[in-house]
Amino acid sequence: MINRADLATVTPSATTFDITDPTLTASFRPSGRATYFRTVGTDLTQGAAMARFAHAMLGVRRVVLIDDGLDFAMRVLDVFAQEARALGLTVLERRQVNWIQADYREELRQLGALRPDAVYVGVRYGVGVKLSRQLPEAFPGVHLLGTETLYNQAFPLQARTTGAKGWYLSNVGPDPAARPAAAGWVARFRRRFGAAPTTYAMTAHTAAIVVSDAVGRAAAGGRPVTRAAVRTRPSQQLTKPALDRGG
Repeated sequence: MINRADLATVTPSATTFDITDPTLTASFRPSGRATYFRTVGTDLTQGAAMARFAHAMLGVRRVVLIDDGLDFAMRVLDVFAQEARALGLTVLERRQVNWIQADYREELRQLGALRPDAVYVGVRYGVGVKLSRQLPEAFPGVHLLGTETLYNQAFPLQARTTGAKGWYLSNVGPDPAARPAAAGWVARFRRRFGAAPTTYAMTAHTAAIVVSDAVGRAAAGGRPVTRAAVRTRPSQQLTKPALDRGG
């Protein structure tokens, strides 16, 4: 285990909150030392953010939740439901569908009869594609919300034209194009790779800077570049903001 080996690790894309949950240190931090760090948020932020977005931006007041037993998605829906109730939204029903099943139309008709303003879906990607083709019939004009498992460029094509319309999907990684401060970094990324950066490109870039900065500080301070020296480097600001770095 990397914690017992005292190997500092920085993740730009692992959004599962268990790994850094203070209540689970016995499982993920047996040595007692922090070795796992993030440059990205967790699934807890994803569920709460979607509830606030649905309430404030879409005017949602009545919602139906659908999951397929996927542990990640169920926990995101738990957080969504908690935040939704705090905001005054009514969770009409939460239904778990069989992920192996191909036809969900009868279950969706039952849920559609509840007349929700929105449906929040937390499922495997394949199940999401199947649901996307069947949801519009049962929920005409209803806002369709989904977790980042559906945040995929292939989704609009596989969901077909009608199934891809009206979806709002969350993603824990930041959108570089939406941040004016990142404009220079985005331009450099495009020149180097010939494409726009993905949502996790920025967090991966930041993670690489954090690692190299820690190694550099250990070496510059005359310390041996060991795992312990890198992990316990002094808490200081980076010499330059990450987004202003070249490359």
